[in-house]
Amino acid sequence: MLLPKRLTRSHTNPSGVQRPPRLVLRFALSTAVLLSIGAFVILIVVREHAISQAESAAVFHSRFVVRSVLGDRLRPSDFAGPTAKDRAQALDSVAEADVLYGDTVSLELYSPGGRITYATNHRLVGTTPGDAAQARGTLGSGNVGKAVEMLNGRKVLKVFVPVPFVGSEEPAGVLALAQDYQPIARAGRRGLLPVLGVLQLVLLTLYLSLFPLLRRVTARLRGQVEQIEKLALYDALTGLANRRLFHDRLEQAFLASQRSGAGFSLMLLDLDRFKDINDTLGHQAGDAVLEHLSERLRSVARASDTVARLGGDEFALVLQGAQDGASALFVAERIRRALAEPFDIHGHTLKLETSIGIALFPRHGDDAEQLLKRADIALYTSKDSNVDGLGLVAQSGQEARRGVAS
Repeated sequence: MLLPKRLTRSHTNPSGVQRPPRLVLRFALSTAVLLSIGAFVILIVVREHAISQAESAAVFHSRFVVRSVLGDRLRPSDFAGPTAKDRAQALDSVAEADVLYGDTVSLELYSPGGRITYATNHRLVGTTPGDAAQARGTLGSGNVGKAVEMLNGRKVLKVFVPVPFVGSEEPAGVLALAQDYQPIARAGRRGLLPVLGVLQLVLLTLYLSLFPLLRRVTARLRGQVEQIEKLALYDALTGLANRRLFHDRLEQAFLASQRSGAGFSLMLLDLDRFKDINDTLGHQAGDAVLEHLSERLRSVARASDTVARLGGDEFALVLQGAQDGASALFVAERIRRALAEPFDIHGHTLKLETSIGIALFPRHGDDAEQLLKRADIALYTSKDSNVDGLGLVAQSGQEARRGVAS
């Protein structure tokens, strides 16, 4: 019997078969990520568009104020320098009556140099504020400008409108209207609601249409992989664990014993003169013998034990918790009795003879190679000394005479 190399204790998938990808989970995650990114971009675009539209409306309102409301009430001198007291009072009356309503919170006039010549907040008159460059740029380009600023702790959109007069090629100055920014921000948020509704509808449709299909595909793939894994780990003829799974279970037995401090037994078994059955009755009869024998071994073993076919007529059992010779011999006796019953194979009644070798962990070895070697020696020695019909080796000492490797 071939002995394996010392087992490594790191692998977790004894079959070596790759598990099927969790298509539903991967699809859900990738779709969620892509939709989230797409939705984020769309929401930003929609929000910016809505805000741009609201700001455009504010710009239109400011131009309307300059052309229609204040067009014939402003003078070029209003932009030349700080307005006189009586002129400031007149502009206050106009602003109070026709300008400062709704979302408009302030009005300012800028000279070509960027100094404030009039403001509804009189304390600003004569100053050059931080947005003076914006006013000068608007004046130089002749186009309406805008900027988001903080005014007395309130966020506002300030619109700068050049003010031309008849007979002059250049604007005399700049009029600035500050409008509360909250309505503009609300307009941006309102623009998101339809998009959110559409995205929710798309997600729901995607879930209802594609997820059930992917579940079926994943279930089919999982079933196929489980079948492949079964073929990789279990003997096709008997359904017992194969050599690969046996080595993994043996490794797990070592690890469990190291954690708990309890030992276990390793039992090797093969049929005597099995070749004669194949030669006289044919390989189909030999396969039937192996199938019936496997059923009987399964009936004797506990749920925690591992029963494996290593190849041909060679079998192995890993008996968890059977850490002394008496326990191992008890199981061996049950196996002997189960296999001593005649087998009815294709109309022939056969009686099988088996040889069994037992090694105990940690008494007979502290790794798989040593333990298998001792059990293998016990197995082949038992073929020459069939003690009590058990087929266990007797080497030395009281326990050895009962058939356990010493």
